[in-house]
Amino acid sequence: MSRVSETLPSRRGPITVTGGVFVAFLLRLTALGVLGGSVGWTLVRRFSPDPERLLRRLVPSVVVLSCVPDFFLFGEGEVTGVVALLLMHVAVAVIAVPTYYRVMPLSSVR
Repeated sequence: MSRVSETLPSRRGPITVTGGVFVAFLLRLTALGVLGGSVGWTLVRRFSPDPERLLRRLVPSVVVLSCVPDFFLFGEGEVTGVVALLLMHVAVAVIAVPTYYRVMPLSSVR
């Protein structure tokens, strides 16, 4: 076997390519969701008389609503993949909300 053939990039199969593109797409949607969440957080901070109380109700509601489309995938996809998507919504919220709290504290408004 020649040394050149060992260093050439190998071709990826269609499933690997599709999976990679899908992951990149999900990461971009996650970024859009986090950006949208920060806009919502800012609006609540600015206009709500009690932003902490409102966010205690709003954040879980938005997470649950964001999971609704995933439930429609149970018929088309594997249960494991759908459950992973559902957990992703929760994981993003668990990371984003404390970050919003830190960089956009609720007590510094007004």
